[in-house]
Amino acid sequence: DKRGRRHPALVLAVTSIAAPRNHRVVQVTLADGRQLTASLGHPTMTGQALGSLKVGAMLDGSVISVVSVVPYTFQRTYDIKVDSETGYYFANGIGIASSIRPDPIPKVSRSRSRSR
Repeated sequence: DKRGRRHPALVLAVTSIAAPRNHRVVQVTLADGRQLTASLGHPTMTGQALGSLKVGAMLDGSVISVVSVVPYTFQRTYDIKVDSETGYYFANGIGIASSIRPDPIPKVSRSRSRSR
């Protein structure tokens, strides 16, 4: 949630797109041992792209100790959308944001009735 507390949440959607030829991903290792591999542009909970992170920076309360960019060897990439007020979720114990855009707010049609 917005206060950083963990809550169970339902997965509302799973998306998958074809990985482009020569797609690369970032592997991030934190000082506390947690690791994450994701697309370079995948957002953190602060909105930064994972590929922009540097050794010594903080991620989810821990110092980043290793950042490596490596080839992606699978045909598709995946992401999830969760039912929460923030859309954040935990991948391998590391809090990240979804790359799935929120649903647009539907436009409400307002019709005026005229009284005579």
